[in-house]
Amino acid sequence: MLDQIFERILDMIKYSKKNDVKDGKIINAELDPVKFEMHLDISFPSVLPVKVIAELNKALKEGMVKEKIVNNVIITYSYDKEEIDPIVLKEYYRYTV
Repeated sequence: MLDQIFERILDMIKYSKKNDVKDGKIINAELDPVKFEMHLDISFPSVLPVKVIAELNKALKEGMVKEKIVNNVIITYSYDKEEIDPIVLKEYYRYTV
């Protein structure tokens, strides 16, 4: 069931770049009933480019709040493949610095 949740969430928020994140899966989803805050753990086979993750973060957070699904979203990403392409690593470095 969790493997279908990611696609349903993307549909609910009308995310237009599904192809970029098509291999994503929700590993865990928890709702804090007091804060009405969603905690999502999303897994991908390999590290995605910074631009894709940044767009996905923004879309999930803004979309779920706009659709009044939750008040806030906290997202954690994990990757099956531990190796990271040096170019992608540089992108993350520039993004965080």
